[in-house]
Amino acid sequence: MRPIIGISCGRAGEHYQASAKVVEALWEQGGLPFIIPAAADPEEYMEYLQGLIIPGGGDLDPAYYDQDPHRGLGVVEPERDRLEMGLIKGAIERGMPILGICRGCQLLNVAAGGDLIQDLGDGYHQHRQQAPRAHPSHWIKIASGSLLAKLLGPGPLRVNSCHHQGIGRLGSLTPAAWSNDGLIEAIEGEGFTLGVQWHPEWLPESMGLFRGLIQAAKGWKA
Repeated sequence: MRPIIGISCGRAGEHYQASAKVVEALWEQGGLPFIIPAAADPEEYMEYLQGLIIPGGGDLDPAYYDQDPHRGLGVVEPERDRLEMGLIKGAIERGMPILGICRGCQLLNVAAGGDLIQDLGDGYHQHRQQAPRAHPSHWIKIASGSLLAKLLGPGPLRVNSCHHQGIGRLGSLTPAAWSNDGLIEAIEGEGFTLGVQWHPEWLPESMGLFRGLIQAAKGWKA
């Protein structure tokens, strides 16, 4: 049986918009995608899920980490912020397997008590690549013995990069990868709690993240 994995999505005009690449990657690796729209009550969905993906998207309202908006802050979707922070809280309380992708990684850190760099400036490499998303852009170093290393190997690994924000103060999670400029590129916690700053759905060499989530979801019980 395919485990049911929730995938949150935002709203674009009159339509809810999920990442097709995330849905396809999850399906191809053996999961059953369950799309959760931004207007939903997160608590009502938790009983149906065996795992959760928080995918990429716009910027989180900095009020969630007690900051005012930086002038470089991008588009904020309050409804989606509410949904995804609620889903993350529900998943962590239940020990449900969770994978955060790009924005999802950042929300995971904030939910764990950390904060974000609202706009990466001087001192950092190019993290919003101009190349196609399927093209790996920069190297990361992977922490030895981490869950990430078990899923993808010891590294180093080249990944894509499509973000202008990053993890600032780390919450109650463990860093699992860094770019060469020192930016945290992955975080993890108890069980299968994993956030990555890149977009693995575009990279065949990162499909182990989806396989790992699915295997963890198969063995998870509320």
